[in-house]
Amino acid sequence: MLSRELLGHPSAKEWLKLSCQVVLHKTFAALKALVSTGVQHGHMETSSKIVSAFAGCYRKEVPKLVDKQIAEKHFNLEKAQTLLKHLRS
Repeated sequence: MLSRELLGHPSAKEWLKLSCQVVLHKTFAALKALVSTGVQHGHMETSSKIVSAFAGCYRKEVPKLVDKQIAEKHFNLEKAQTLLKHLRS
């Protein structure tokens, strides 16, 4: 298994510890999303960042474009490109 090779062939006990750490990390990340911004908002923000990158957005423009996309509830490439043009003008 590639993942075990990358980790240097850990023993069964080490593999179990690592697996538990991954599960705990994912659980805490989900809890954080629930008590902070919420899962749906977090997912929308992540989707918006991806669409912004494909639209040709510079790193400094991403937060503004993400906010606009979330406010308008549009997460497609064409709309992101239009919003980006308006931000730059």
